[in-house]
Amino acid sequence: MKKSIIISVCYFVLFTCIITCFLLIHPYSTTLEAATFDQVDTLQDLRLTTEDLSTQLTHIKENMASYEKTLSEIDKRLTAIDDRQEELTTLLVDYYINQLKDPTYTDIYNEEYTYYIAAESLGQIGKPAIPKLIEKLSTEDDYERALTLYALLLASQADNVKAFAGNDYIQTYLDFDSRNHPELIKIAKAWWEKYSSYF
Repeated sequence: MKKSIIISVCYFVLFTCIITCFLLIHPYSTTLEAATFDQVDTLQDLRLTTEDLSTQLTHIKENMASYEKTLSEIDKRLTAIDDRQEELTTLLVDYYINQLKDPTYTDIYNEEYTYYIAAESLGQIGKPAIPKLIEKLSTEDDYERALTLYALLLASQADNVKAFAGNDYIQTYLDFDSRNHPELIKIAKAWWEKYSSYF
């Protein structure tokens, strides 16, 4: 009898323990399942966000490639324009250099002043004209030499020369008296020796 009572008590205690354990574990199980579902949702959101960022990055790369292509084309066009401008400047310099010796290549302003077209034009061109003007100093033509010295005075005061020489220009002047030319040529050549590395 006592034995059956003891067994009954043991079964009761065991059953009570099982119920208690189930009640204790069940809330954590539910929480764990909920946490697992939340993590799955979060991972899905992260995956969607990553895919969206990847798509945006692809679009950005495509746009960058398009921009680079456009910039490359613009750069080529600008280079072509620069080359063309340099070519035209060279042609203009050659043309006006050849006109220096022509005493009829002039104009009148204010009804009394002579405008020496070739020298004035070379003066406006500035830096690109100076090397050929220096070469022209050796001419045997006194009139041409006088205008060459005058053109050097003007060209050395152009902005593209002031960029490296400042206000240090070739201090010659328009003088048709050839006896004064040797001294003026010395002044021009001294300036050229000082700044020739900029050409």
